[in-house]
Amino acid sequence: TPDERVPYEKAVVRLKEWVDSEVAGMTGVEDESGLAHRVAGVKGVIEGLIIPLHDVVTPDIREWMYDVSMFIQMLDDWIDYDDDAKTERVTPVVSGHWTLSDLETSWQKTVEGIEQLVRSAGLTSPHYVNLIRDAYVFMLHETCDAMGGRIAD
Repeated sequence: TPDERVPYEKAVVRLKEWVDSEVAGMTGVEDESGLAHRVAGVKGVIEGLIIPLHDVVTPDIREWMYDVSMFIQMLDDWIDYDDDAKTERVTPVVSGHWTLSDLETSWQKTVEGIEQLVRSAGLTSPHYVNLIRDAYVFMLHETCDAMGGRIAD
């Protein structure tokens, strides 16, 4: 529909940026940010996922989703560190740009973010906030287990 065209076209642009950044990373083009062309992928994935929800995704939800996507990217780079260190492609973990402290900070940001989103939706009961937080933490533990076991590769 015409209403869906704008978010769809925005997502296509982000996805193209992601593809271009992956090609740049695989061909040795240096990323001056030190993030090895990771940001385009982080944002491109999210823009593609939210197309069906474009009319309800607020800027704070989008930013939280970017944060979760960045955490997953950081985690993936840590899991792949041994393999990546043997290749010519330098990831932010291999270069030392992302430390374990950065990974922990990123994780905490996502947990605090889900709590804030729940509260900003008007659901302020501590029990409910904790329920949603715990559900998020459980899902991310499952994701980590899948990634660590290479199920998610």
